[in-house]
Amino acid sequence: GLSATESIVLAGCYLQLGQTGPARGFTKKALESKDANFECLYRGSQIYTQCGLRGDAAQAAKRALEKLPPNAPPHFRKDLALTLIEGGMAAEANAQLNEYLRVQPKDAEAWLAAALAKDALSQVTEAQRAIIQAYQCDANLTMDRIRQNEALQRIAAPLFRRK
Repeated sequence: GLSATESIVLAGCYLQLGQTGPARGFTKKALESKDANFECLYRGSQIYTQCGLRGDAAQAAKRALEKLPPNAPPHFRKDLALTLIEGGMAAEANAQLNEYLRVQPKDAEAWLAAALAKDALSQVTEAQRAIIQAYQCDANLTMDRIRQNEALQRIAAPLFRRK
């Protein structure tokens, strides 16, 4: 049998060839393996996302975060949080983004993701505050993202109303 690492490498190869069926199969095999480490789980969540399996991707992301090495670069936490949001795990995503933003407070993209997570949790005021934070970090990027995303438009709309 293949190790989790070997299975995930094969899954990645199949994905690059556009063969999502085998990619999904090898990812499933890798993630079911007892030796699935952080790297396997992280890569598995990415492969599932690319295959359009958002729920499975979020489950893999949640497991990856449980094995996140303490010295891992902060971007891993942000990447996995984005996968959690897409998979409908807003509470988990919110917790991870809060942690990430403590060490990377100038990341406008992360603030926008936090706005979406907070909105999904019905934390309207906090979602609007996150958009304001994003705008203060990078006004152009924030406005571009708001134009592209209906949920962000809805959250931000009250901020642009004249008093």
